Amino acid sequence: MTVLPSWPARTVAVLAVVHLDAPMLIPVSEPVRADGRTILLSVHGAQASALRGLDGPPEVAVLILAEGSLAFTARGTARVVAQPMAGAPDQAVVEVAVTGIEPWEPVIEHGSLALRQLAVTRMRCRIAAHGDF
Repeated sequence: MTVLPSWPARTVAVLAVVHLDAPMLIPVSEPVRADGRTILLSVHGAQASALRGLDGPPEVAVLILAEGSLAFTARGTARVVAQPMAGAPDQAVVEVAVTGIEPWEPVIEHGSLALRQLAVTRMRCRIAAHGDF
């Protein structure tokens, strides 16, 4: 995979900030594919402030779990592009400049157990992001 695939609007993701001593995991609902190498995420303002406080742009990994067995990890760097976010003052927009994409096809090919595990992970991310499913 050399460019980001398209995914449906109701997709969940996990943003992992790997630039820190201990990784920070941020559940994200409805990531936006801005173009073939850019993802836009809405994160809570406090988490965005933590990203801004790092020395240089943080290295991140974005795990995308979408309907239709689409799952991949996009690696790159993140920067806060809007804080607060228009229409949501407690949120900020984080832009991820993607430098690498790792598809999960081998995991999904192992059958229904892997798909069930992905579904459970997706549900947990939605609950963490919204408090419901």
